[in-house]
Amino acid sequence: MSTLSILYKSFSGLQSFSRSLNNLSHNVANINTPGFKGTSVHFRDMLSDQNNGGGVHYTGETLKLTQGDISRTGQNTHLAIDGKGWFVLTDGEHQYYTRAGQFEFDQWQLVDKSTGYKVLGVLNGSIQNFNLIDYNISSPQSTTSIQLKGNLNAGAATGTKVPAEGEDKLEAVYFNKLGEKHTLYFNFTKKAGNEWSVEVKKSDTETLATHTIKFNGNGSPHEDSSDLSVKIDDNQSIKLNIGKSGNFSNLTGYSSANSTVAFNAEDGRTAGQIKNLSFDHTGKLSIEYTNSDKQDTLHVLLANLPNEQYLTSVGNSMFIYQESSEIVYGHGGQNMFGTIKGGSIEKSNVNMSHEFSEIIIVQRGYQASSQVLSVTNKMIEELYNSARGK
Repeated sequence: MSTLSILYKSFSGLQSFSRSLNNLSHNVANINTPGFKGTSVHFRDMLSDQNNGGGVHYTGETLKLTQGDISRTGQNTHLAIDGKGWFVLTDGEHQYYTRAGQFEFDQWQLVDKSTGYKVLGVLNGSIQNFNLIDYNISSPQSTTSIQLKGNLNAGAATGTKVPAEGEDKLEAVYFNKLGEKHTLYFNFTKKAGNEWSVEVKKSDTETLATHTIKFNGNGSPHEDSSDLSVKIDDNQSIKLNIGKSGNFSNLTGYSSANSTVAFNAEDGRTAGQIKNLSFDHTGKLSIEYTNSDKQDTLHVLLANLPNEQYLTSVGNSMFIYQESSEIVYGHGGQNMFGTIKGGSIEKSNVNMSHEFSEIIIVQRGYQASSQVLSVTNKMIEELYNSARGK
């Protein structure tokens, strides 16, 4: 065994500890990086030509794929995966995989905040960009039915009007097909027996319909009055729902001190803008609009990678997958995938205590290799001086 071989072994030790420290410093630097996955470096011993120990050499790195803690952010486009799976991003040519769900919307497209890469989604089994262009507006709907509730006094004198002169108008709001809000005005007049005439107006001068409302002896609507409607124009007709014979939940004809009628449009709405977004545990985005409409949209796409050690980091907590085995796609809550936590992100999986203990070990190892190198250098110097006769 030559003295020079000791130098080589010492140098290999210094190089290995330097590489370890470099890896540890990278892990520690990313302790607060969302979705970051730490790495471990690996070394093996070497043999010299004489089958003696030849020092140490670097053999590679492995990802630490344990899940990081999930932290609540309160931003509804931030997503975390609790369990297996990777979010899938694209730059238009390549796919990238990440656990860092710091997403936001840019022109209706859900994107990764750091890179601007598009987030992929899935709708009815079809993988596509997670884009809300088809959901940005809730379409208006015209009113088709107005419910009448209350009581028309069966004991009122013939000719009694509701509302009486000087009282507030009886109004019912409705929407046309463009989502525009309009008002209908109702005037009731008592007829002989337990019958009332109802006049429906669009304005003081425009009457749309006149009907007779009959009541049974028990005060429920007569079957002849169950199919009343008002034609607004050629594009819209509205049913007047006063209830059915034998039913007392809508309009009734009891004897009472006075008559009261209230109106409720059972459907119809104006156009709506997006008011609120929320992801459920499956990664499905639900939208609430300003017109109270609600719609379910896409799921965020997740990928199950057969061998995650074939992931290669490309920065920004993103990876490419360099393995030919088939990737399985789906969404949160399915058998091989975890669940989605909306308004949250997954933090780095770096364990600070473990990294610090490793740093101490590396430091001691580096000092020991340096000491061996220093002693060996002195031995060579002694040998050189003795050869010169000093």
